Amino acid sequence: MFTTIASSNNLHPLEVTQPDPLLPPASSDRPLSDFEISRIEREIERIDRQAKARLATGNVEGAFTLWYRELRLQRAVGNLAEVSALGRIGSIAWQQNRGFDLRAMSKRLTEIHTAAAAKNNLTTALLQELGTAYRKIRYLDRAIDIYRQMVERVGATEDLKSEREYLEILGTLYLDLFNYAEAAKVYEELLAKFNSKRSPDLADNEAVYLNKLATIYDRNKQLNRAIAVKKRLAEKYTREQNIKELAAIELDIARDYKELNSPKKAINYYRQAYSLAANTQQLALATEALSALALLYQQQEQINKAIATYQQQIKLQQQAYDYYGWMETCDRLGKIYRDLNDYDRAKFFYQQGLKLALSLNYRVNYFTNQIEQIKR
Repeated sequence: MFTTIASSNNLHPLEVTQPDPLLPPASSDRPLSDFEISRIEREIERIDRQAKARLATGNVEGAFTLWYRELRLQRAVGNLAEVSALGRIGSIAWQQNRGFDLRAMSKRLTEIHTAAAAKNNLTTALLQELGTAYRKIRYLDRAIDIYRQMVERVGATEDLKSEREYLEILGTLYLDLFNYAEAAKVYEELLAKFNSKRSPDLADNEAVYLNKLATIYDRNKQLNRAIAVKKRLAEKYTREQNIKELAAIELDIARDYKELNSPKKAINYYRQAYSLAANTQQLALATEALSALALLYQQQEQINKAIATYQQQIKLQQQAYDYYGWMETCDRLGKIYRDLNDYDRAKFFYQQGLKLALSLNYRVNYFTNQIEQIKR
């Protein structure tokens, strides 16, 4: 349930206009002096400390009563200070599930934005504070609007660092909203503008963007696009001799080809993934690649290749002390040989499986029954 503070006349505390002893009368149009601003800022710091102390003791209402006074004081200090405070206090309101308060804070942010734009005072600094504040109160659609404006604003300049930063934030915001189509456009734009060929110092960022795109296309089941992006990653890891990451991405490509019912391509990538993983002692990844490869050989009725692959897998599982996996592989080989009517070999692997089952105290009856059936 959302909670809130509201006065008897349904005015939110942000809308209350009662005079504050630190502020000049409402009828006064004069700007605050430096001394008055300094005194207000000291009072704001004191209020914030008291509010945090109240919140720590569970007095949420008391804490927000103080913070509302701070926000009214911040309004007198200036837009930047007020927007920053709205974001900071709004994030606490979000954590406390104070929906009514969040709506009021969002309304106030919009008022500031609109008024500044009308007066042609919408500075980059203010836009940045507005975007940050909207993110903190989780009004992500409005945050996206702000960051779109910021991207457009810097697009005609040479401020590439800011442009990249704003685009990265936009990508994250779209992902937070599960808007994968728009997120993909952002990361494609980032790759086009900030790839390692044009910006060698951004090589690490390029991998991040490609991985984000791969995840997006995987989630949308756009497997052909996912494969294309992963191949770009594979090329990058190959250039950098990053064999560990290369093994993982090759395995990922193999899975995609398998799901696309392209067994030949899947087999090729599973084999490459296994070889790379084995060479870098990534035993779990190598075992996973062999398991998938053997199953694919079975489905393609390439039984001899499946058997050889399972036997290779057992060696890895022994090396990794993976007794459970070893037991499962013995079971698969037992089934294959039983289906081939080679009962001696089937019995051998079921007996191996039984020894492992006994040591694990798991599936003992199953392997005992398989051996008994062969005896009959």
